[in-house]
Amino acid sequence: MHGKVAPPFTDWWYRLTPGTMKYCAPFMPCLGNTRNLLDVLVEGVLTYIIAFYILFQPQVTCKMMMLLFACSVYEFLFDYGQHLSTYGTQLMYVFACMCVPVEQGQLVGIQLFLTWFYFCSGWCKIGPWFKYLNVANLMTAKFMVNTPWAGLYRRLMYKDRDNGDYNLTCLAGVFSMACAMLETLGPLLCLFSGRHDLVLAGIFVFMCMHIYIIATLIVDVFTWNLLMRSITASCLEFSAQDSTGVCLDVCTHYLQHSWERTLCMPSMAILFQATCHTSWRIDTRQGTSSREC
Repeated sequence: MHGKVAPPFTDWWYRLTPGTMKYCAPFMPCLGNTRNLLDVLVEGVLTYIIAFYILFQPQVTCKMMMLLFACSVYEFLFDYGQHLSTYGTQLMYVFACMCVPVEQGQLVGIQLFLTWFYFCSGWCKIGPWFKYLNVANLMTAKFMVNTPWAGLYRRLMYKDRDNGDYNLTCLAGVFSMACAMLETLGPLLCLFSGRHDLVLAGIFVFMCMHIYIIATLIVDVFTWNLLMRSITASCLEFSAQDSTGVCLDVCTHYLQHSWERTLCMPSMAILFQATCHTSWRIDTRQGTSSREC
């Protein structure tokens, strides 16, 4: 999923080479910053062997997933940079939910995590900074350069572009806020499991928002946006329950299992911090409060 699958496979070489630099978890600064043979064995050899073994099995069991989850936890602790680059911020928690049987809440655990994750993805964009990124990304998209509507968009987003005033207009702020709110709204609509139309609307909204991100963002997050959103839509729409959306009727049963509750709740708390990175501070120079994401 890292995207670097063309020769010479530099990311894989780097990952499988002892002595290369690594970044351990922020709360474990005392560990070394170079890979050792155990890192290569767990993150490279064992992870790929276990993953391919599971893919070729007719049925995935919880014991199989425990092994893969253990590898992802090791990567989270001892090679945090690699954890981020291989989308462990999503996959590790999905693997955690798959370590418990379906009848004990495996599906609802994945649904709750993905819904929470994508809600956070929109929530962290609700702030004064996002309009600068959003407007610039759309402005540089291929369909917004040398097109009849490109000039109109720039005039609407910038106060006086022709005279060099590139301060953003109020419309730019409203437009970016609407984008962030839509990304937040989509997962929330999926909570209405009794309303098939609202669930489909929620899936449609967040799928459209991330197609928009794929079309405009210049950074390579295409695989993450396309594949993970498709997985989310599948989990919410084609569930094992009679209704679509998050299976709220089994949430109480799910949370009654202490092992799952102990695992999932701290994970969601860590995820919220890691996804939003939101903190409130007082700007003593201006006397105003602002949100940093």
